[in-house]
Amino acid sequence: YVYLGRELGGRSDDPACYEGGRIRYDRIARTDRFRDGLARVMRGAAEHRIALMCAEKEPLDCHRTLLVARALEERGVEVEHLLPDGGVELQGDAMDRLLVQSGLSPEGDLLRRQQPREELIAEAIARRAGRVSHAAGHAIDRSAHRPAAGRFPAAPAPAAPHRSPAASEQEDR
Repeated sequence: YVYLGRELGGRSDDPACYEGGRIRYDRIARTDRFRDGLARVMRGAAEHRIALMCAEKEPLDCHRTLLVARALEERGVEVEHLLPDGGVELQGDAMDRLLVQSGLSPEGDLLRRQQPREELIAEAIARRAGRVSHAAGHAIDRSAHRPAAGRFPAAPAPAAPHRSPAASEQEDR
């Protein structure tokens, strides 16, 4: 496990990445920190199988799809999203689904058919990000994830199993 939330996360300490109190993924994508994180993932992928993880189960609600996967795809990396039902969705298919959900699908719309697909996707991502992205003012505690300089963080210790009060009482007898 390598934590890259500072590089590839959907939040930023940089106030320039916010507009109207909301994070702007397009602004994060232009930062050196983000580009360095992508380069690190791409170097790792040359030798290892990489999985980028987050808490969101729906790819279209996650910065991995709207920010990271989009940037990786622009660099020629094929990205697959693991779905809650165990299926796999390619980034291009996820973007098609986003276009439909955003009402921006070029199918049946002569004006949109003439607009470059990348422009439609950028607009759809901006709309979706406006609903699901981080809002400024919410506390961000990254202290638990900060490794020593130049080192990978250790894997977190497994949580103790939850015991009901009745089970604890029986063990104490």
